[in-house]
Amino acid sequence: MTSPLPNPVRVLFFPCGSESALDFHQALRYRSDVELFGLTANEDFSEYRFPADHFLRAPYYISDPAFDEKFDALLRCWRIDVVVPTHDAVVEYLAAHRDAYSARILVSDARTAHVCLHKRLMYETVAGESFCPQVFASADEVPEDAFPIFAKPDVSAASVGAHVVRSRQDLAHAAGDDACVLCEYLPGDEHTIECFTDSGGELLFVGARRTTRMRMGLAFRSTAEEPDAQMLAIARALNERMGFLGPWFADVKADASGCLKLLEVNCRYSGTLTLQRHRGIDFAYAGICAVLELGAGVPDAAGVAPDAAGVAPDAAGVAP
Repeated sequence: MTSPLPNPVRVLFFPCGSESALDFHQALRYRSDVELFGLTANEDFSEYRFPADHFLRAPYYISDPAFDEKFDALLRCWRIDVVVPTHDAVVEYLAAHRDAYSARILVSDARTAHVCLHKRLMYETVAGESFCPQVFASADEVPEDAFPIFAKPDVSAASVGAHVVRSRQDLAHAAGDDACVLCEYLPGDEHTIECFTDSGGELLFVGARRTTRMRMGLAFRSTAEEPDAQMLAIARALNERMGFLGPWFADVKADASGCLKLLEVNCRYSGTLTLQRHRGIDFAYAGICAVLELGAGVPDAAGVAPDAAGVAPDAAGVAP
């Protein structure tokens, strides 16, 4: 297959030591039309994934007032074409400041990135949808028969700070944190809906996996499954309400009656997208094509062109 990319595209992962960055790198490392670079502020395994002249460990922090200038200088020095942000806070920052850089940023629009990072705003965005869990504005709004409920920070990652609140006494501690979101407890199975949206806003792919083992907020074991009608409806509704670009995912969990409710939505490459990659869906390469507006659809991992619907042959879990 002829590559749709104009010359080898130089791609920078930032930060390059996250699970999603390492999987994105693994998906692209053998392609001759992509050249990979890594930037991190931490000492981690990523330095063994990149050649020495394609890797930098240095204090690049988005909280630094000089970050934009320093970051763009590096992009120009390495002649980077596409930046792939792989941390939630970095995703939001680069989405909001993309015009400051000489490279394209593989990220959804600034509003979507902001909504994805803030749970309270996320629930406000999907209010009225059947998959939106009950959210309590304050501790005073929680009736006695609602316990247990679930509390989680408005901004967090890897389930840090999230916990079950089983009584009014426990609620007093959770309610003391103004940044805490209180919502209904969901006792059912957890699933991840993995999606891909092209540069025109069209939802090209919907896949799913059931999470069977969670540790440190990461899916240590997942099982591929066909997306059911609920999952497809959730994916379409989220795609209509937000401005996604490239790969994104939503975590959902079943309530006591089996209805799926939204836990979170994230507009970056999932750390467990390796499961879809091994099933033949190349989200990483498709994302590069999408941000460059090449309209290559969702190719399979071998580079096979998708059909007219943007679906790789034999790929399960595709939105019609």
